[in-house]
Amino acid sequence: MNLRKMLSCAAALGAAVLIGNSQPAAAEQYPSRPVKLLVAYPPGGTTDVLARVLAARLSEKWAQPVIVENRPGAGGNIGTALVAKSAPDGYTLQLGAAATHAVNPAIFKSLPYDYVNDFTPISLAGVVPGVFVVNAQSSVRTLADLIAIASGDGKVSYGTPSAGSMSHLTGELLNQIAGIKMEHIPYKGSNPAVSDLLGGHIQALVDNLPPSLPHVKSGKLRALAVTSPQRSPELPDVPTMLELGYDGFDLQGWFAVFGPARMPERLVVKINSDIVAVLADPDVRTLLNGQGINSQSSTPAELADLVQRDSSRLIKVAAEAGISVQ
Repeated sequence: MNLRKMLSCAAALGAAVLIGNSQPAAAEQYPSRPVKLLVAYPPGGTTDVLARVLAARLSEKWAQPVIVENRPGAGGNIGTALVAKSAPDGYTLQLGAAATHAVNPAIFKSLPYDYVNDFTPISLAGVVPGVFVVNAQSSVRTLADLIAIASGDGKVSYGTPSAGSMSHLTGELLNQIAGIKMEHIPYKGSNPAVSDLLGGHIQALVDNLPPSLPHVKSGKLRALAVTSPQRSPELPDVPTMLELGYDGFDLQGWFAVFGPARMPERLVVKINSDIVAVLADPDVRTLLNGQGINSQSSTPAELADLVQRDSSRLIKVAAEAGISVQ
């Protein structure tokens, strides 16, 4: 009986050692084959551009191909759901966005994924400030001027790249905080919205900074405020919403790497540290800045907090404004 007990204990100890060593080994050997970085939007957009920069640099670092796969549809829900259903082994990742993990939970009545519990946050990858702009020929010179017109008898319409977008919810957040009612005019993309603003068909535009930036720098459009916590390096003279006294108005587009739920912690730590290293490279920063993207990494916990904060805020904004899909 004593011998049996000794053998049993030895077997149990051996199993424990194997289990204890399995996660470190997995992290140390990762990746041993190609990694898929899924983008839930068509090629050519900001998410896709950032994904391809990140994939190229991680491929070099890992000595394994990191393949960007575009799976668009349903406002990003189709591709995001595919990641949620993937094996948590690190070989299927997503470059998600504020749209997939904060905006869609606010505007869709039902989602094919749980935006919190079906994912492992890994790292923030980049941010894009939002901006309020008007035609440079307009008498509106400050955000206070725009709000004064909307508060009085004047009619103010603001355009965005699409209904239910981050820009749309940003405009509605201003309506709610300032107690005004600007009319929302949705477009099919930023370019037609900018064209109509230049043509005088709408009074203002709320959008991510990159599409408007060339027109602001050329003097055709006037930027009134940015929605990032700090001023944009590209527009150092333009105040933030926080500086203008709108507490809590630090709402901007962001992009981040997620994996499926239940990824091993050591694997998450490895991927996070490698992403942080890539984004800290001055050449990568310069490349992304040229696309209007501010490279920015985070810890997994910081990304989880960002998702929770922005989704909670946007759910309230959408509910009050009556914005919903399906």
